[in-house]
Amino acid sequence: YNGAGRHHITVRAEAHTGGAVANVSTDTRYFVVTGNKLTAAVNTGTYMVQSAPSGSTQCQWGADGIVDGNWFVFGTGAGKATSSEWVDITYRNNVVDTSASTTNAANVFVVSNENDGTCSVSGDYPIPTPTRNDFYNNTVYSSGSGTMFAFKVDGSLVGGAVTNTTITNNLAYAPNVGANKTYLPYFVGTTTGLTHGNNSTDSWHGGADDGTNQIKLTTPNFTSVSPFTPANAKSTSGYAIAGGVTVPVWSDFFLVTEPATRDIGAVVH
Repeated sequence: YNGAGRHHITVRAEAHTGGAVANVSTDTRYFVVTGNKLTAAVNTGTYMVQSAPSGSTQCQWGADGIVDGNWFVFGTGAGKATSSEWVDITYRNNVVDTSASTTNAANVFVVSNENDGTCSVSGDYPIPTPTRNDFYNNTVYSSGSGTMFAFKVDGSLVGGAVTNTTITNNLAYAPNVGANKTYLPYFVGTTTGLTHGNNSTDSWHGGADDGTNQIKLTTPNFTSVSPFTPANAKSTSGYAIAGGVTVPVWSDFFLVTEPATRDIGAVVH
């Protein structure tokens, strides 16, 4: 799909009823988004894949989703690959090229809460705090010079806190950015229970400029970056970290079985 000015794939739900417990009649559960190539000629603040209510006053609940094995290619403007405001969503084995994004707002994978709690339909109940959104074995590359936050966990918006996000075995590389412009995880606002480790870099930005370059310093030895494709995201030798840790990922982007000691990134090297 090649679109601009709109979300590419949206996962929604009906207005939640039944109070503070899940309701199988209205809520969305058990969904998979996989095997897509999503590109945008121009990014206009939209997401390529969004699992969230349709608006800040829409109290639509969702849980238990997987976004796996997709190829995202950004256009110019403010790039965003995925957004989650729900519970128990796993993102794994996705390959992202943000090279064409020309602004300082390439937020690749985002978890946030924009639901303001004032449900527009009488009888609805506000969405639960977004929790247990897990990011495993994704690969992000950019040849551009704009700011890139590979994983943004944002608890500063109107809905408040985001909890228990895990970011593990991911690979990000942006060799041409300037100083203070690249962060693998970026945490802002109320973000409790965060786990991030065994990524290509675990330097992070906690809401203040810490004056470092974190993604550009170590080459992952990709097969090629021109063009950058999932096949070329395979390393010709090894990464800065020799192997990943055990996570619920059993094969890579190409369905190649992961070794017992998991690799990092979306393609087994």
